[in-house]
Amino acid sequence: LLIFACSLLCPFLKCVFLSVCRDDLDIVFVIDGSWSVGETLFEKEKHFLATTLKNLGDAVVKKTRVGVIQFGTNPHSEFSLHTFSTAMDIDQRLQSVPLRGGGRYLGRAINFALTEYLPPPSDRTTVLVVLLTGNSQDNIHPIMQSILQSTLHLVVVGVKNAPIPLLNMHLFDKRFFASDFDNQQGLMQDLVNALCQLQDRVFDLDVRANLFQSTYVFVQHPSRFCAVTFGTRFLFHLVNIALSLGVGGVVDVETQFQLDTYSQKQLVRKAIKKLKLEPGALHAGKVLRYVRQNQFVKSAGSRIADGVPQVAIIVLPEKSHDAVSAAASELRHHGVSVFAFGTEHSDQQQLKNIVNEKLSSHISFIDQDPVESILMQLCRGVFNEIHSIPQATTKGNYAPQTPFLIKGLERTQRTVIERCFDTFDSCCLLIVMDGSKSVSKMNFNHMRNFVYSMLYGMDLSMETTRVGLVQIGNVPRAEFSLRDFTKKQSLLDTIMTLSPRGGARMTGHTLDFVLRDMLSDSTADRTKTVIVLVTGKSADSVQVQADKLSREGVNAFTIGLKDEIDDDLALMASAQQKSHLIALTCFKQLSRIPDEVISIMARPTLKSSYPSPDFSGLDMETSEGKSVYCYLKHVNKSKSFRLSQTSCRASIADILIVMDGSSSIIGANFEILKKFFCQFVGNFEIGPQYMQIGMMQYSTDPHTEFLFNECPKKEDVVKAIQNIKQVIGDTYTAEALRYAVKHFYIESTGNRLTAGVPQMAIVFTDGEAHDKYEVEASVKELKDLGVKVLCIGVQNALIEELELIASSPELVYYVDDFSDLENIETYVSDMVCDQPKGSWPETPSVNMDMVFIVDGSTRLRQDQFQKVKAFLKTAFGLFPIAKTPERPDGAQIGVMLHGPLRPEFNLTTYTGKGPMRKHVQRMQQIVGGVGLAGQTIKWTMQHVFPSPINRLDAKRVMVVLTNAMDGDPVSLRSAALQAKCQGFVVVMLGVGGSLDGTLASRPKHLHSLQLEDYSELTKGHVAGFFHQLVQNWKGEDLGHHLDIVKVHSLGSS
Repeated sequence: LLIFACSLLCPFLKCVFLSVCRDDLDIVFVIDGSWSVGETLFEKEKHFLATTLKNLGDAVVKKTRVGVIQFGTNPHSEFSLHTFSTAMDIDQRLQSVPLRGGGRYLGRAINFALTEYLPPPSDRTTVLVVLLTGNSQDNIHPIMQSILQSTLHLVVVGVKNAPIPLLNMHLFDKRFFASDFDNQQGLMQDLVNALCQLQDRVFDLDVRANLFQSTYVFVQHPSRFCAVTFGTRFLFHLVNIALSLGVGGVVDVETQFQLDTYSQKQLVRKAIKKLKLEPGALHAGKVLRYVRQNQFVKSAGSRIADGVPQVAIIVLPEKSHDAVSAAASELRHHGVSVFAFGTEHSDQQQLKNIVNEKLSSHISFIDQDPVESILMQLCRGVFNEIHSIPQATTKGNYAPQTPFLIKGLERTQRTVIERCFDTFDSCCLLIVMDGSKSVSKMNFNHMRNFVYSMLYGMDLSMETTRVGLVQIGNVPRAEFSLRDFTKKQSLLDTIMTLSPRGGARMTGHTLDFVLRDMLSDSTADRTKTVIVLVTGKSADSVQVQADKLSREGVNAFTIGLKDEIDDDLALMASAQQKSHLIALTCFKQLSRIPDEVISIMARPTLKSSYPSPDFSGLDMETSEGKSVYCYLKHVNKSKSFRLSQTSCRASIADILIVMDGSSSIIGANFEILKKFFCQFVGNFEIGPQYMQIGMMQYSTDPHTEFLFNECPKKEDVVKAIQNIKQVIGDTYTAEALRYAVKHFYIESTGNRLTAGVPQMAIVFTDGEAHDKYEVEASVKELKDLGVKVLCIGVQNALIEELELIASSPELVYYVDDFSDLENIETYVSDMVCDQPKGSWPETPSVNMDMVFIVDGSTRLRQDQFQKVKAFLKTAFGLFPIAKTPERPDGAQIGVMLHGPLRPEFNLTTYTGKGPMRKHVQRMQQIVGGVGLAGQTIKWTMQHVFPSPINRLDAKRVMVVLTNAMDGDPVSLRSAALQAKCQGFVVVMLGVGGSLDGTLASRPKHLHSLQLEDYSELTKGHVAGFFHQLVQNWKGEDLGHHLDIVKVHSLGSS
């Protein structure tokens, strides 16, 4: 910034400052990234820096170094003074910096800068340039003395709502103010002029070591649960992956070899193969201290003193006999990143304590997930840990957020992420990207970055995966064909230079071009995949082309905005078993699609190799298995499909909105506030089976707007919010919180607190509470009920009071103005989604004998069988279980497989849900055979259920899960009829196709449920179906015998 501006000024100022400008200078920009800034103004902030820096020459940058800190609630170093050596690299990195959000804590940011960049050397001047858009929410005065005594220069640029009194504080050497960042060439010149006149001060930083030269220590305990099959072998896999990153060594409870013992991969592998398991009690705390004291030290080969990142991986197959928290904390504070691997016998809280409570991604379970999936997660996690300062060398306006390519690395180091996404067969991948005139520049950049990130993680070559790309427009344009590139980097560079071609969105014409001219170029033995990225509906028909893609066996993916996807493209993507639909609320969400899903899109043949990823917190839903694609409630040619906006669709929670309606909020702002909550509610599925919303307004007196059970549908909630009238008065927040406890958290309001459903309150205020001394006690009453509180403040709200009300600092949001609320709506929705999700509470207690009969034959695909197992484990949680066989108060459960017949456990084997779930988790499919539900029902009636005389108070029920592929439909009908004649209640769950409701007991609407696919088995409406059914039984005469037999006949579909 300084040198470039001086180059502009010098011809006119006769180079008065040229000699000073060329002295060694460090400039650290401290940019405002709070929620109030919003995406638009934040882009202008970055543009303000980028337009100045992009013309800096390499020779100049060697003298002038640039770093950037973004601050919100907490400061974050985007890149340091030593990260980049060229202005182009700085420009590319700036464009990929995301808005991090939070409050506006300038004091913390400056204190962070003091800590990071002091003390400086004697030969450099360091200047902090603060870009501020509003008032700071913390007190700067406590750090003023440290600032004034330091060698840092502070310059502030105030924009928008930056307060003049703060700008005039004497801690700033220079200060400037502007209404906006647009067209501020004069401001930049004034800023540079001021910087050039500042006295030279001193500053420098030690150069960071190569981020890929990391030290790894593996800790393995040879317990009785840690068999060789997943002990030494798993450790071998871990070391194999780690070596591709630069591994040092392995330790056990006693040192097997140190970090610097071996320098070759083969020697380490050989040493690992020689490891032997020796039984003994596990003392993980002792091991962690041993590792810190004996491995992460210079004498053992550790390079921690040189700034090389340190990583420890501990395999903890059972609960440790000693405490681990303190030892793990010491290890982490020593600068070591810790990853933990457990089993079903491990103590999950101990694992969390080892890695840090918030880093759940650092934990994996090696007896539940495939090794390949675990290694992918580990590789990605370690890479993210050691590569927290991204760099890019690609061409174009935008650099992708992940992964980043580091210049100057050896080939083996540059393929770290590629090893996480190894390809196993040959594939032709065609990307069809919307380049029409309707596409905004920002959305096009999001699509381009997504494509770059996906392809970066793949093995691209003529022998493995070939890639082609076509833009949609009036005339389709092939940017490159499947045979154009033999080098991956050349292809990636080309992608980053793409720009939209314009014209109408002729998607059908483009797909015709793909089929005729692009895919014909591929060989017959290759898997063919087409990914269509569109920002709106096509100007021409796509039905013929979509049908043809499906007929020719092309794996088709469609990505677009949820309300702007052509029905035929949705059908094309959702109809195929290996093809899916991704519906987004905005294209910014492309960067949040998990890597597992990206790998499935790129390699659809690998779909069965990985477990279903967890999509909690993402604004999208799964339609099957491992896919991230939105759930389609109804998809056919005559009906438009329904897409849910968030993955909270099947979540259970009660949310109370506590809204400030005091006189300080003018009418127009109150309408903005109502619109904000309407948009917020629109992100969730609303209803008795999902989220329930209650709302109250407060000022001098609190007032109920509607209770949890008064608006059972989303449209009802939105309409009720729109009809709210402002009550006017003063801000009595404590009184409002007391009112909420008394009037909302009781069963008559529809609240499900006593049933174990998670509770959340969202409190909004625009100012300090008049009863501020009572707030702490009032909110404690609310929190003591188990309610998690999220707090939103605007304008005159006090941050200290917001933090007092909220359950944690992460649940506090503050914006300067009501117009800024739209900037945080998505973030608030995501935060609500990120909270622990509820599952359906137990049904009322009814004495029942329950036998789940599951088709275990290999007619089922593996992913279908896994969904059925998940359903069984979920179903166990719905029913109160009998404590003992002698006092069968509640449900007794048994499980059987058929195809051929194989009993798993009977009605009296288990008296707890945990052991049942563990048994089901270990349950394996039966090789060969055909599932015959009818024969199994008859056998079960004769051999599984006790004599009715022994269970006079028990109901007998058969729940049959079936589809059209059952191997013996005639026998099934006969068995169902026989069961009903003998007093059983028959409940039918049909998956796919048409359900024969005549097989179920009457009334049919209570005893039958149609499901579209197996992924629906664990959805909330299935649990709600059982709740309604049991409630109906509760009202019946319990003298009838009722034993539940759940018959699952699952075929491929």
